[in-house]
Amino acid sequence: MKSKITTIKKLLFLVVFVLQSFTLIFGQNKPDDPVSISFNDNGDLLQGWFYKATGDGPFSTTILLQGSVGQDGDFFHLGENLAKNGFNAMTYSYPGAWRSEGLRTDKDALNSVQTAINFLMSKSTIESFEIDTTNIILIGYSYGGGMALLGSALNGRVKKVISIAGGDLSIRAKELEESPEFRQNFEEMIDNFLSNPIMVRGSSGKEYVESMITNKHKFDVKKYAPELAKKDVLLIVGSSDNLVNTETHVMPLYRDLLSHRDGNVSITTFETDHQFTNVQKELNEVIIKWLKKDE
Repeated sequence: MKSKITTIKKLLFLVVFVLQSFTLIFGQNKPDDPVSISFNDNGDLLQGWFYKATGDGPFSTTILLQGSVGQDGDFFHLGENLAKNGFNAMTYSYPGAWRSEGLRTDKDALNSVQTAINFLMSKSTIESFEIDTTNIILIGYSYGGGMALLGSALNGRVKKVISIAGGDLSIRAKELEESPEFRQNFEEMIDNFLSNPIMVRGSSGKEYVESMITNKHKFDVKKYAPELAKKDVLLIVGSSDNLVNTETHVMPLYRDLLSHRDGNVSITTFETDHQFTNVQKELNEVIIKWLKKDE
């Protein structure tokens, strides 16, 4: 009975997360004059937005990585506020999401992070947006937080990374593997997402979950701690986050990074839930202050 209640709670948290995401998507204010961008990712055209920094360049440049479903635009007004504070900010939709071509898979989402970095390093992009190629930063939220950590570990150009309520896919996969009921409900939820091709395109919930479980070791963030420890890392968590449990998803990595002591790792806790709705201004301030600390 206890196991069943836990499973139901997990599913409810995921459903609430998606419903709240729609509120963020359709209720958000448009940032000031974002520039529409697109780039090729293994034959798929990915679509996004670029918020050019104000002031004299070249500019440090951030890539904002969306949540699992994500949205077509800025989140937490970060792109807008970063640009006002002298940082370029770029965001895009993963393959198979919103206006981007392709199919939505974890593997393709992670590969797209490297493609996005390469896009920033191209001559035309550097010239158009006055990019400082020595200071590329990844910032991700929820699913994107995990992608930011993994993506930075796999690319030596990234020196700073921020994970906001970042989930560990290997932990989620283990939960799905251990609970047939949770797995069934999760698969049905993915199928419901896929029934709306404007939002996301893919194969099926069953295949998506099977891929998560099969490849869980590839997405184990803790495995990359030695590489991440060489970078500046900021982990941001919510004290009432019931979707990405801090002790399960975040603290094991934080402790591993502290043990290496090669880079600079810090953690900030807000009194909020997974959506950070009540602390968006403070969230922006913390991120911008952290990014400016070495300037």
